[in-house]
Amino acid sequence: MIIKDLLNMEHGELLQLSGYTLFGWANSVNPNEPCWVEILGDGEVLQIIRANFDLGNQFELLTERQRKCGFFVTLDINTLLRIGRLEARLANTNFRLTDILFPHLEQPKNTHHIGQVENHGGLKIWGWAWNPQASQTTQEIIVCYNGSDSARIKADMYRSDLAEQGIGNGRHGFEWTLPLSFANGIHQIEIFDITGQALSGSPLHVFSPEQGVAHWVNQLNISKQDGFLLDKLIERYQRYVPLSLGFDTYEEWLSRFPSPELQLLEQAILIVIEGTEGNLDVTLNSLYRQTHTHWRVLIRGRMTDLLYHDDDRIQSVIAANWYQVLQEQLRLCEIVGYVISGDYLADNALTTALHAFTDPNTQAVYSDSDMPDTHYGRKPWFKPDWDIDLFLHTSALQDCFMTRSHHLIGFDENLLQDCSAWSALVLTNLGEPSAKNICHLPYILYHKSTITDWQATSTHTAMWLESHAPDVKIDSSSNIIRRIEWTDSKESPLVSFIIPTRDHCDLLKSCIESLRTTNYPNLEYIVIDNDSVESDTLAYFDVLKSEGVRVLKYSGTFNFSAMNNRAVAVAQGELIALINNDIEILESDWLNEMVRQLLRPNVGAVGAKLLWANNFVQHGGVLLGQHGLAAHIGNDWHSDDSGYFGMNQRVRGVSAVTAACLLCRREDYLAVGGLNEIELPVNFNDVDFCLRLGKLGKRILWTPHARLRHLESVSRGKDLLPEQQARFEREKRYMRQNWTAVFTHDPFYNCNLNLDRYSHAGLSMPPRHPLRS
Repeated sequence: MIIKDLLNMEHGELLQLSGYTLFGWANSVNPNEPCWVEILGDGEVLQIIRANFDLGNQFELLTERQRKCGFFVTLDINTLLRIGRLEARLANTNFRLTDILFPHLEQPKNTHHIGQVENHGGLKIWGWAWNPQASQTTQEIIVCYNGSDSARIKADMYRSDLAEQGIGNGRHGFEWTLPLSFANGIHQIEIFDITGQALSGSPLHVFSPEQGVAHWVNQLNISKQDGFLLDKLIERYQRYVPLSLGFDTYEEWLSRFPSPELQLLEQAILIVIEGTEGNLDVTLNSLYRQTHTHWRVLIRGRMTDLLYHDDDRIQSVIAANWYQVLQEQLRLCEIVGYVISGDYLADNALTTALHAFTDPNTQAVYSDSDMPDTHYGRKPWFKPDWDIDLFLHTSALQDCFMTRSHHLIGFDENLLQDCSAWSALVLTNLGEPSAKNICHLPYILYHKSTITDWQATSTHTAMWLESHAPDVKIDSSSNIIRRIEWTDSKESPLVSFIIPTRDHCDLLKSCIESLRTTNYPNLEYIVIDNDSVESDTLAYFDVLKSEGVRVLKYSGTFNFSAMNNRAVAVAQGELIALINNDIEILESDWLNEMVRQLLRPNVGAVGAKLLWANNFVQHGGVLLGQHGLAAHIGNDWHSDDSGYFGMNQRVRGVSAVTAACLLCRREDYLAVGGLNEIELPVNFNDVDFCLRLGKLGKRILWTPHARLRHLESVSRGKDLLPEQQARFEREKRYMRQNWTAVFTHDPFYNCNLNLDRYSHAGLSMPPRHPLRS
């Protein structure tokens, strides 16, 4: 394209100012590149926005191309009162959009509901709807399929991205799962607001084969070579565009995706039925339906309950003979498990469990489970792989727990009376249990008749802790969450705070003053400055130096990794705390909690619960594989919510934590080479760092008992400019090339849970277990 063409072409237009929301459209100079627009107020850049929003039918005179490259931005009222002229130009160019708007002269025009609906082809749709003229009002959305008004849903779900863009209070999102009967081909879905106006993105075309795309392709008559290529393409597609369903579809989802059929084994297994209150018939009938038939059952007492069960595999034993008979049976059967009376097993539960024991390293197994729920009928508990904190804080190991019998032979009679204590006995026998010998079966193999009692196994946890950490206490005051209180170190090791910054004196000052409320006794402060030029910041540095704070210089392009590495190299602390300059402390004991967790055996790094200003969780650990790469856990949880089965309120293992607030040992930091300042100067360096610690055998922990406020990138800003986006793409490419295996399965997340949008929010469609491919 020649200069004359560029000067004559129309680059875009400012359309209208509706309330505080500015609408427009823009074309990039290069049609192959994304289009970024700078919004100017009296010549000053107010915001940078990408022009990729479909304006729908709100502006009838636009061409289809113009409509699809729209943008809107909500401006602060104080800004609108201050400025006299609104303009826009293509970012980093002198090409201006047509029309200049004058806020003081703009008259209110027809009220428009704005919003958008999205779908990646599966059965879940999501989006948002908002009326700028009634910015806090909840809008109603109408979903139409098969030509009729089929559902009405409220757009009242909180979305952090909406809040960040100033769209009302952020509570304008919605999600909807279409009936599973739609998973049979292609359907058209239309979405309207209450005025009958279609949302941008409507209509949608839903394509979702019943058993997933991979299963559908396997039914096609194609060559082996073509099939291999298609499998690879589908694997990549499902990784980058994961599909999901809502939990309200769970029971139908389960019927479509049961655990896989496996070859039957001849091995004998002993099942003990525990308890006297549940419906014994339900439990025994589930055993009769087992695909594996070489089982024996022991029941303590309950002779009369067995009158209608004439099966020599079932033995009822009086209490006086219980211990002797149990020990005899443990010697006869290599594998033993138990079921609570009234609970029942999936038909292939025993077969699936026994296959896990074909690996000689496997010493015990547990499975996913479900239980009664007032909202969904039954609610699934999809658990992570083995993690010692999973055992310490929950009763997750109790469901479909089975072990090699020799681990229980010889224990005192009183210890074997309660089957729920068996997991603690096995762990004690193993000494240092790991994912190699505790196998998680990611299938619903166990169905509970009652809601999980979170405190049921507290005494057994205490028994294990007594032999491994005798000074630790268990706080069982909550009916939902069990907290393990680790003891403080007798000598508080020196902690070096590492705080990268550039100008934004107000942020840095607030951060430092906040950190000084920490009640930890042994601290060092290091500020690493990236070419600050503002006079108030430079003056504040002088104040900090006079107070004993070390201020280091780092010149050149912003490189978060290099700045932290430079500071850690000269830090004197045994422990390193990486702290963003937009962090504020909420509780003075936060660092004591993080140090307690870090000083536990084999812990490499600890992250905190970081909150946005509205008290929603900004960081609850890092989930690998979400959105095809990695994302933070819990962004739709309020700080006080329990989260999915208590995950928002209990210490747990994670694959990574954010460097916005990360505590580690200095020797570990140096052992892995610090943050990667070459390939990952800004993004994903914390994830990469944690994964390298993991390769050394170090655990990464997240604790909800250290709560801090995080303004998230207020100082540095978002990666909006083309050169920033290019760097971001290079960083993503590096992570995918170097950590592909871990992105396909995060051991601290379940393959049956969704990877789109928010974590723990739905069911994967289809599940990602390798045996299902």
